Order: sequence, then structure tokens, then C-alpha cells
Amino acid sequence: MADNCVLLPLDSRPVSVRLPVSLARLAGVRLATPPRGMLGGLHSPADFEALRSWIFDTLTSKSPVLFVSADLLCYGGLIFSRENRVSCDLALKKLDLLRHLKRKFPDLRIMATGVILRDSVSVRNDEDFALWQRLQSGRGPYPQWFTNLRQRNASVNRAVLELTADGTVDFALLGKEDTAPTNPFRREISDLRRVVREQKISSRAMVINGTDELTCLLISRYISEKIKKKPAFLIDSRGSDFPARTPLFESRELDKTLREQIRAAGGRVAQPGKPYDIRLFLHCPKEQQQDLFALQMGGLRTPPKPARDKKYYTAFAKAVAREKQMSAVADIAFANGADPSLTNELISRQLLFKLGAWAAWNTASNTTGTTISTAIASWIHSNNDIIIEDQRFLSEHASLILERIADDDIYQSRVRCKLVRECENPHSIENTIQINPILNKMMIDIWNSNIQKNIIDRSFDTCLSENINLVFSHAGIKSIKLPWSRLFECEVVPQAHFSVMKIDFTRADKPGIKRC
Repeated sequence: MADNCVLLPLDSRPVSVRLPVSLARLAGVRLATPPRGMLGGLHSPADFEALRSWIFDTLTSKSPVLFVSADLLCYGGLIFSRENRVSCDLALKKLDLLRHLKRKFPDLRIMATGVILRDSVSVRNDEDFALWQRLQSGRGPYPQWFTNLRQRNASVNRAVLELTADGTVDFALLGKEDTAPTNPFRREISDLRRVVREQKISSRAMVINGTDELTCLLISRYISEKIKKKPAFLIDSRGSDFPARTPLFESRELDKTLREQIRAAGGRVAQPGKPYDIRLFLHCPKEQQQDLFALQMGGLRTPPKPARDKKYYTAFAKAVAREKQMSAVADIAFANGADPSLTNELISRQLLFKLGAWAAWNTASNTTGTTISTAIASWIHSNNDIIIEDQRFLSEHASLILERIADDDIYQSRVRCKLVRECENPHSIENTIQINPILNKMMIDIWNSNIQKNIIDRSFDTCLSENINLVFSHAGIKSIKLPWSRLFECEVVPQAHFSVMKIDFTRADKPGIKRC
């Protein structure tokens, strides 16, 4: 494919920049992004004028698509969508940049995301965290400034839908950020869905749960539309009724969110008993979902206990091993981190790279949206719909899987709980120079003892074919840092070296003998 697409991301976090770029590479799509310095950070908004110049310099008449975050353009990023630095009039004026781009590049597809403001505030210190907990639980009163900025953001989201109705935006995906079943601002969602119906744009606009994964869903949709195929998903919760319940930080049942995400990503849900292309395995909590980050802030200093019993993990892994179609795993047993027991089981049974996708970060919708979009990209390649060399795909795929393991499992579930005690304010770390050596040592030690030693010199099945295996000679951590000087997220870059082994069943003396 090798399309030269352009991304104006939600902000500068790794899940906003690195993850979409990695997903695009998996499908052979080049994705240009602005220099990180233009995108701001935790304490500084993006530079609108610099971004405006960059986008006009970067786009050409041959650019097929622009993926753009309305929150980046209008407010300077996700964090600043929660603040009153920008008036409603100025925000709408900035959004008008999309009209200028469409006039200059009439063949450019514009695929936009917008965020329906979370129910609570940003967290930069313990006082913010206490207010976040109170508001997140639905206990008011809400400050007047918070009500005012909700009205501003709602106006911007309606404007995004109006741009979709007039053809400026080709597809709009609006997502509800952190909320709860009580969802005190549910009317904002219903109002936007009413606009979609009234404007008759339901085929070009959606309003769903989630935020950070929206861009990945759009990239997957773009790829699917380009090859004119809609892979069918079979949702497998391993007998759990959790999909019928509402996860933490969400306002509706998981099953509804999954179906919306699959549709948004360009896929479809397979009918019961009908053929499917991708089996989406859900690793669900036995009872209620727990928030690992909140537990860690509250004193948890060890990795979480297994969410299920040993028989469950064994059966789960065996089901993945038996699956003949593309497999993908969304680990949603916890919020804000993985269940290490499942990770260990998948690695020990040499199944990690058989998966088209794996994720376990932040909210359930963040995890499932990432898993769905990555699985579609892997499925497309395995069906030879996009021309990209197998070796390159396997390299991109292994890097993406390892990066998610390093971030979602090793850092979020096993390292962060120990790192908390080294920080006076885990929500905004002033002295990263002091914390970085501690972070690096913890990360590398736990990675080496839990992941690398179980990967090196072992043969792993791949998601491409049962007769293509990977044998790793190295699987380490190249670098790790706290990009926003807080413990909530990290930026980790894995480094792996492997050889590809092919199994020739027709020529082997015995079935299963591997020949290079």
C-alpha cells in the first residue's frame, strides 16, 4: 500500500503517536506526524500556528487521508480540552482549518476524532486526584467552570458533525472519555447521536465509548475500506457474562461497545454459527473489574493476584492454540494494566506471536479498540491484500506485541507498583533525572527475568501461518522513559532479533520438523 498518510494526533503521549504509527506500519502505510515539540505535553498545549504551518507543508495533492484530532486543533490536546484556556469562539475558529484544507486539497479524505469530555478533572497532584475521585464517582457539586467548558466542548463536537454533514469531514468518530454507569452527562451523548440521525450521516459518523484508541480505529477503517473487505469477528468471552456488564470508566455494556468498535474499525460481528475471520478472546474478571492504578496509588506494591484460577488460564491458552482463524486477545481483567498470569501462560505455551493482536491498557474500551484495530491490520496482511514483505510484517508485528507487553504488563502491572514509593508526587514528577535510573533498572530486571528468558531460543508460532515460526536470539528493552513526567504512562521501545523458520510438511521426514 505504502500510502503517505498524515496524522494530527490527540497529543504527544505514546498511545497517541507511537501506537497509531506502529499500527499503520503493520499494514504498510506511512504515517507522517508532527515533531513532538509541536504537540505540547502535560503542562503545555500544542502550538496551533506551528501545526498549521506543518500541515500545509506536509500535505500534498497525493496525500490520501488526514487523520485529525479536533481536540488537538481546538484546545491543544486532551489535557487542555479539560481547561478553559480557549474560548468557544476561538476553538470553532481553529476547527475551521479543516475547511481550508478541504478547499486546497479537494481529494483529501479527512477522518476526524472528537472527545466527549470526561466526568472529572485532570490529575496533576494529590488534591486533583481527590477531586477526580469525588467527581468520577458522580458525587457533586460540579464547579461552574467545569459546566462552562462542557458547553464549549459540546459545541465543538456538534461542529465536527456539521463538518461531516457538509462533506468537509469524510468520517467522524466521537468518543466518550472516562465516565461511569451513572454518567451524569449522558445527555451530551444522546444530543450528538440525535444530530447524527437528523443530519442523516450515520454511515459517516459514530458516537461511542472510549478516547485514546479512536485514531487506531480510524486507521483500521481506512485500510479496510481501501481493500473493500470487512473481516468478521467472533467475540469469545470464555463463558463470562462480563460483556453484558459495564466496565470501569464506561457508561454502557461492554458488548455494545465492542460491536460499535468493530463497526468503526471497518469490521463486522459474525452471526452465531456463521463463518468468521478473527476470534476475539476476552480475558474478563471473575467478578468486578479493579483499577490497578488506583490500587497502586492506594498502597499496592506487588503485581496483582491472578484474576482467575489455574484451570482457567490453561483452558484459555489451549483455546488460542486450537484456533485456526486469526486470534486476538483483549486482557480486560483489570483496568490500567494486564493480568501477568495470562501473559505468562501465553508465553510459556509459545503462543504470544500467534496472536494477531494483544493489549491490556487503561480502560476496557482502550484495550478492545487497540486489539480490534491491530487484529484487522494483521488479518489483512495474512490474507495477502496489502503488499508488504512477510519479513517486514513479522518484524513490525513482533515489535508491536512486545511493546504492548512491556508497557501494559511489565510496566503497568509489575513495575509501577514498586516505583510509586520512589516518588513524592506520582502525578507530576519534578526530578525525572533521579527517577529514570531506578525506572530503567526495575524495568530491565523484571523484563529479563519474566519475558526475555522465556522467549530466547524458543520457537513461536506466528499469526501468518502454522508453517512460519519465529526463533528469537534477543528480546530486550532498548529504552524507557516517563514522557509526561508522571507514573501513569511510560514510553518503552523494545528491541528484538529473530530468525524465521519454515515448516515444510510435505518434505519433512516427520510432521513438524522445521527447515529454514
